[in-house]
Amino acid sequence: VAAMQDGVPKILRVDNDHPTMPSVVHYNASRDVTVGRKAVRLQSKDPANTFHSVKRFIGQKLEVVRKEADNMAYTVEADEDGFAAIKCPIVGASLLPEEISAHVLSKLIEDTERIIQQQIKKAVVTVPAYFDDEQREATRTAGLAAGLEVVKLLREPQAAAIAYGL
Repeated sequence: VAAMQDGVPKILRVDNDHPTMPSVVHYNASRDVTVGRKAVRLQSKDPANTFHSVKRFIGQKLEVVRKEADNMAYTVEADEDGFAAIKCPIVGASLLPEEISAHVLSKLIEDTERIIQQQIKKAVVTVPAYFDDEQREATRTAGLAAGLEVVKLLREPQAAAIAYGL
């Protein structure tokens, strides 16, 4: 996460003082959500309810990502429209990748607000360069679900170039 501080972009240390946070989400029986490094620690104990790499399924039809879905420790199935959905046994429902990604964004927002002592309402969100329009729109939906106005979706190579002043 980066934030503008005194007109200069600054990399913030989130998820217990780290410059990055794993996009891993765990659900428990109380429907509590754990995100980041704490969720990674729960992955080996409860793989069916701990989700990683959901970005590869966001905005994708299950038939397109079937091979990747079959290699996950959790179950990926099709929703009523054929899009990939993640089965969460402990919740007793399937979740869209956008819902899970919204938890990742919410944790990043929470940590950022704590650090900069300001409420975050708008953000630029990065996406992989290969994302198509459906995936980009699904990412925007995740941002909205996290309470953000997604001002722009920026391809990751562009974000890297900006970060290095290119």
